[in-house]
Amino acid sequence: MLSQEYSDLEVRSQSSYEGKEVAYKGRNKPLPYPGLPQVLYDADNLPELHWIIGKSPNQAELNGSASHDFTSLLEGKKVARTRYRCGMTNRLFWVCVAVSLVGLAMIIAGAVTGVLKNPRHHSPSTIPQADPKQQGPLSGSKLAALNWTDEANIERRAVFYQLNGALFLSQTQSSSQNASWTHLNISDQFVTDEGALALNAREGTPLAVAATPWPAGVGAPWDASLAFAVTLFYFDDINNQIRLLWSGAGNLSVWQEGGDWNEVAISSVPETSQLAAVGYYCASGCQNSMCVAFQGDDATVQSSCSHAFGEFSTPTSVTTASPNSSLALIPFAANYGFNVTYDSELAVFFVNNIDVNTVVFNHGNDGAWDGTSTTTMTSQTQFNGTVPQIAASASNSLANILAVSLTGDGNVTASWFEPATQWNANQPSSFVNEGGNASSSRPDLRLETIAMDGDHRLYGAVADGTAIVEYSWSPADPYNFVWMSSIELV
Repeated sequence: MLSQEYSDLEVRSQSSYEGKEVAYKGRNKPLPYPGLPQVLYDADNLPELHWIIGKSPNQAELNGSASHDFTSLLEGKKVARTRYRCGMTNRLFWVCVAVSLVGLAMIIAGAVTGVLKNPRHHSPSTIPQADPKQQGPLSGSKLAALNWTDEANIERRAVFYQLNGALFLSQTQSSSQNASWTHLNISDQFVTDEGALALNAREGTPLAVAATPWPAGVGAPWDASLAFAVTLFYFDDINNQIRLLWSGAGNLSVWQEGGDWNEVAISSVPETSQLAAVGYYCASGCQNSMCVAFQGDDATVQSSCSHAFGEFSTPTSVTTASPNSSLALIPFAANYGFNVTYDSELAVFFVNNIDVNTVVFNHGNDGAWDGTSTTTMTSQTQFNGTVPQIAASASNSLANILAVSLTGDGNVTASWFEPATQWNANQPSSFVNEGGNASSSRPDLRLETIAMDGDHRLYGAVADGTAIVEYSWSPADPYNFVWMSSIELV
């Protein structure tokens, strides 16, 4: 009788009832006094052992005859005591362990599935890993963009940027959506014997890129001896001097250092200066050279051109701009866009207080900056101390210009130039984002910096530093930008 009942008992502690071990009745039999200490029951549902109130536990009496030897009934019997682990019963403990293992397996399975779904095959020399304490590796980088046609008549486009101090480019041969981009670590080609980067590019350096036309040879309207070259300009981290790299490869696979700037003419530039560049080539009336624009110590916008690498002219003052002004420099048709057969002018864009202005070079073929500022946009205010960023591109035989401003709050404003009507300024932008959803004044991803090439593309570095997005635009609808691809960097 007793042996059958002990399998259903759980012996509890004595903490609730002084000096007394108690047990809870099993097999769903009703308890006569719920809430009172529970004791051992026999087959007739009577307590085998009861505690007479007022007596100490060693005075407890057996129910039934006095000859009933309770101790003898326990001989050779083991009371099933509950074991505890971490404050829980064995059964509850192992249930928790099982649940935890199942959850861990689900997490691991999800992580593996995510890796398989979004594989990353970039080696460390191609795409550096992001510092987990910071944003993505692109954070703080500036952008520069370029399009060209190589010797095989393949149209290419590239965007230049900086990752963890190294200079990179990504390029594609596709003009369709979801284009595939290949990456090149330019700095890897300039490593010292000790393994350090020899370029000394300043962290967050402004970038500017320009190219000679292709092909350059007999019959070309520019210097027939001039070979194809793409030139990348940046600031070093030693004295903020402008440096350049160049590539003569049609796919930009090999890079070389250009000659140093004339240190007498340009010893260094302020750290707040930005940078712009353009290839200035035309049938006549041009210098057929690479030209750059930057800011001097007095915040004036200055320009310098070079016919041969390393032989840049003494800088010429163009106009006065706000300190840390963004700059854009583009080719432009003569006579303010009216003479499309005589593409001999340049236009530089800069920020002056809260306006975006432009000044034209070689107006009337006099070979000089005309000094007259034209307002392109208004009310481009700083946001949290961030000066608006400017990008510009010419279209329709260089007769039209699209200028874009990105303010610190992420809004994009556009202005369109027509020779007959001049500037249609401060137009709100619209975006068709990845997946087809539309947004006004800004894309659905916040942009940190922007650049434009010469073939109707706007590029933006995503604010979290993980990707660059590509948008297209059309001269027929210059204020609408359509997502084309994303260059994933992590």
